[in-house]
Amino acid sequence: MGWDLAGVVTASNHSRYRPGDQVIAMSAQVATSRGTWAEQVSLPARLLAAAPTTLALEDAAALPLAGVTALQALSRAAVTAGESRMSSGSPPGQWSASGGP
Repeated sequence: MGWDLAGVVTASNHSRYRPGDQVIAMSAQVATSRGTWAEQVSLPARLLAAAPTTLALEDAAALPLAGVTALQALSRAAVTAGESRMSSGSPPGQWSASGGP
């Protein structure tokens, strides 16, 4: 269970991520059968991204699924800077990530 994660790399055999790096990821349960409701998880490096340095890990954990979904919705709606759009029925994560109040 669980899709999103934010945490610190404890071991890695990949050149891009080293122990101590802060990362975010979406576990892609359908592809990997690995959830994120655990103290430690093992995921392919291709599913990881560097955690934003401007957010606490607790906040960054919401970015992978809700953030990408919000970004896709805004892109498809062709929203440009200064424009407003209303999104009815959006889950709270996508609403917040897309700039909702």
